[in-house]
Amino acid sequence: MNARSRQRGRSGALMLLVVFAIAGVLGALAIKQVLGPVASSKGRGGDPDAAEATVQSAVTQGNAAPGSALERARGLEDALKRQQEDLDKRIDNAQTGAAKQ
Repeated sequence: MNARSRQRGRSGALMLLVVFAIAGVLGALAIKQVLGPVASSKGRGGDPDAAEATVQSAVTQGNAAPGSALERARGLEDALKRQQEDLDKRIDNAQTGAAKQ
């Protein structure tokens, strides 16, 4: 019985190892898809200027928002307030339209 319990422990550890390996591969693939050409392994050992150009193009495509974090937060707050006001108007219009019928 003792040898059998050791066998279960080894097989469990082996299964965990396989699960972690699969999770690592899937995580690496997901990161490469999200980051695109910036994180590709082809850039290693290549021309540093080409890698810098790739990063610069990613930044200038609008991935980075201008201004400080506080300004971005205020802009987001204003946008949410406008959306809430528009939603309130639509709800009021729908309620008054339903009340007339």
